[in-house]
Amino acid sequence: MIISFILGLTSISFMFFTFVGVVMAIIGFILGVIGLKEVNLKRQPGRVIALIGIGCNTFAIVFPILSTVYYLLNTPTY
Repeated sequence: MIISFILGLTSISFMFFTFVGVVMAIIGFILGVIGLKEVNLKRQPGRVIALIGIGCNTFAIVFPILSTVYYLLNTPTY
């Protein structure tokens, strides 16, 4: 859970510079889903942190894809 949250925050800062941010976000998203299942199964605290981690990682995955598509669609062709 905590690892997903940390990877989510780190991947958001790295997504603007390298492809490493997207890879970290994918790993963080997977760990967040696993952590959320674990929290729900054992009724442990930490559900909110897992959800925030999943949200940050989702943003770090989707935003570069959308910005790349936007760039490709709005680049003039000569």
